[in-house]
Amino acid sequence: MPDHVHALLEPHPRKKTEDGAPVFRPLNEILHSVKSFTAHEINKATGTSGPVWEKETFDRLIRGENDLMEKFLYIVNNPHAANLVRPGEDYPFLWAPSNEVRRDAEPSPRDAGAPREIPGSIAFLLYDTYGFPLDMTQVLAAERGLSVDVAAFEVEMEKQRERGRAARKTDVIVAVTEGESAAEATKFVGYNIDATHATHAKLVDTVKTEKDAYLVFDQTPFYAEMGGQVGDSGHALINGTRVDITDTIKDKSGRHLHKIGGPASVPAVGAAATLHVDYARRRAINRHHSAAHLIHWALRKVLGTHVRQFGTHKTPDRLRFDFTHFEQMTQAQLRAVEQLVNEKVIDNAKVVSADIEYAKKPDDVLAFFGDKYGKMVRLVDIGGYSKELCGGTHVTTTGEIGLIKITAEMAIAAGTRRIEAAAGQAALDFVVHEEEALKIVNARLNAGVNDVAGKLESLLTHQKELEKKLKAFEAKASAGVADELAAAAVTKDGLKWVSAVVTAENQDALRSLGSQVLHKIGAGAVVQLGALLDGKVSLVAYCSPEAIKAGQAAGKLIGGLTAKLGGKGGGKPDYAQGGGGDAGRLAEALKL
Repeated sequence: MPDHVHALLEPHPRKKTEDGAPVFRPLNEILHSVKSFTAHEINKATGTSGPVWEKETFDRLIRGENDLMEKFLYIVNNPHAANLVRPGEDYPFLWAPSNEVRRDAEPSPRDAGAPREIPGSIAFLLYDTYGFPLDMTQVLAAERGLSVDVAAFEVEMEKQRERGRAARKTDVIVAVTEGESAAEATKFVGYNIDATHATHAKLVDTVKTEKDAYLVFDQTPFYAEMGGQVGDSGHALINGTRVDITDTIKDKSGRHLHKIGGPASVPAVGAAATLHVDYARRRAINRHHSAAHLIHWALRKVLGTHVRQFGTHKTPDRLRFDFTHFEQMTQAQLRAVEQLVNEKVIDNAKVVSADIEYAKKPDDVLAFFGDKYGKMVRLVDIGGYSKELCGGTHVTTTGEIGLIKITAEMAIAAGTRRIEAAAGQAALDFVVHEEEALKIVNARLNAGVNDVAGKLESLLTHQKELEKKLKAFEAKASAGVADELAAAAVTKDGLKWVSAVVTAENQDALRSLGSQVLHKIGAGAVVQLGALLDGKVSLVAYCSPEAIKAGQAAGKLIGGLTAKLGGKGGGKPDYAQGGGGDAGRLAEALKL
């Protein structure tokens, strides 16, 4: 085997958007497929198992100056010394062919009658958690006589896309500075305000929609939604009349649009106004925005410098921070991040903002791919350790944040994680709510705080024992039903047929019953069963080897049944499943 390989990958569009633009397969997916497939094929050819591509040989793409430096360190030292690779960090999918996939997908001889399809949820878990491509899962499954429920996989993938679309509002920081801004851009004067601040402004335009109206002033202290930070609310005094402002957004020309009530309440252009931001709400937003910067800094300290912001959302009562990372964070890592950020809160470091030239920004300042920067940008420096280009509003010292509490950590896409957190009063409210819930659990378990875990473990153990007994009882009951069905088999064209409507708790129970009937009949068995699960039709079919030789196929049987019912389904000659359609015609469809 060569000690290194060079590959030239040319992008080819796999589909086009509605306007005809090509859509390319992401390069990381291509690399995943290439490395996974070659590792699998090499193992198969050599009769070996385990990793083929050793971590010391992993290559990295050069996308910029920082990557070039990483590449240099990688070559002259080694990936571990360069802090590019840590145990378990890179490409976990390469280990899957001989580990995770084999455990989940390879049937044992005892499961000869078991379903021959990997659920779409499992395939998606392999893709989402391990970065394991669907096509590779299909290859491995086919080698073991299995198929993959691609339709269910696509359902999970679409759910993920919806989460991604909700999370990825385009974060654009627009640098508005004198002499550079668009002629119509609103002058923003709201970085340094307090509870008594009032800005005198002139109403220069109004924008009306069917339901809402927006006011445009020559200058404003209201922050417009941007960079993941929600817009300000408050009120304006115009000609002695109070006008409530419920939200602030920005249009393409840089004008701040202050949302008010219906069009009927729109004041006349040219009126003088006094603008007041809801300062309590703004302070709560500031806490969450600065907390997001601290979380970003702490994630890079705990997980590594590969962590990059991928999207954020900051509101008065919570924050969401999406970032690049390859696996679920452990509880220890989450505790470490939370500990670090709250230590910095206690330190009460100054938060300093300054306008600088983008071309002269220090090397240690974080800027984000996809964001658009003007000639002048705003640098937010927290204590000298967290430096980011950011146009949002912040606290003046970290102590103002009060408390940061991580409330959730989850995956939103392959290689992308999300942290949800609360700061200040919102964090305290969360902790109080958790304490109240714990008190309720303590009372129900009749246990002290230190005894809850032990009591709960005991209850869960008891529950598992009861579930085992219940399954044993259900198995006996199912065996009895299987005996009755097998005894009632009808001989037709030399084969023994069972076609019936049965009662089943769930899809697994229906499959198990069909498998039992197949084995009880033995040679020449053909089994097709239907049941109503949650009011919906569910079908399974099994064919013995003799039945298959005689021309029968489970997939064709299911196809015939679903055609009668108006449902859908399919499978292989030995096993197939389907569902949907007219439940009232189920018994008629199963008549031989």
